[in-house]
Amino acid sequence: MLATGLLLVVVGLCFLLVPLLATFAAGIAAGALLLGAGLAQVFTAVSDRGPGWGWQCALGIVSVVAGLFLLVDPMSAMVGITLLLAGFLLASGTLKIVLASVWSPVPGWGWMLFNGAISLLLGLLILSGWPGTSFWTVGVFLGVDALLAGFSRIVHSVSLPEPGDRMLPTPRA
Repeated sequence: MLATGLLLVVVGLCFLLVPLLATFAAGIAAGALLLGAGLAQVFTAVSDRGPGWGWQCALGIVSVVAGLFLLVDPMSAMVGITLLLAGFLLASGTLKIVLASVWSPVPGWGWMLFNGAISLLLGLLILSGWPGTSFWTVGVFLGVDALLAGFSRIVHSVSLPEPGDRMLPTPRA
């Protein structure tokens, strides 16, 4: 677990240092996954020909087209994805703030308000520089996520008792 944590910290730092490359890599990976999933769905729909097979085939084709779009021009796709992310953060932040006002004064309502304010600010930050923010947003978000995941694994692994100190259950005869 310690090694995984250290690796995630290194990956997170790399993503934060070169967010454009991380954003590009995320676009390529998402494109490959969508293309593969779409082809599998089309193949399954055509070979099974069960109820609604045409709709399943259509869904697969949509995935194939989206995957190809991401693979052919991942940076342009990231512009659209970043705009979608900004819209989600704005809507989510606004709804969390409204929910916090409904929850007030129940304990913990302040954390929902804080979460809503941060989501709203992130959405505004992304939108204020869009489309330029498209070239770093996904990479930075992935970097922060990997960094936090790495730190949490490191802290968890160093807080575990040594193997000899663990109380292991004894098997019943």
